[in-house]
Amino acid sequence: MFKNRAFTIIAVFLVLFVRTSLADELEINSDRCQSSADLDVKIDACTWLLGSGHLTKEGFANVRYFLGGAYLDQGQYDRAIQEYDKVIKIAPDSDGAYNNRGILLINPC
Repeated sequence: MFKNRAFTIIAVFLVLFVRTSLADELEINSDRCQSSADLDVKIDACTWLLGSGHLTKEGFANVRYFLGGAYLDQGQYDRAIQEYDKVIKIAPDSDGAYNNRGILLINPC
């Protein structure tokens, strides 16, 4: 009886710890994806979020948009266009994605 109760307590602790750690990682990477001045950090954070499996459709589109902006700022224009294309497929009302993609298509740097 004691062993089962101890196992249950440990299992609950581990589940709560993992969930807290995941929530922390999601928050940290979300902040970095949106606002890191270091473009490599921004790209890594956005990529982590995309692979996390914990984004809503809107969140997925937002992360793709930020990733496109990071590629744009790095001068990786083809990759930026690809990300903006993905945003438009997910969220066709994303004015920013149309605008940025249009500027890159009209005036490739």
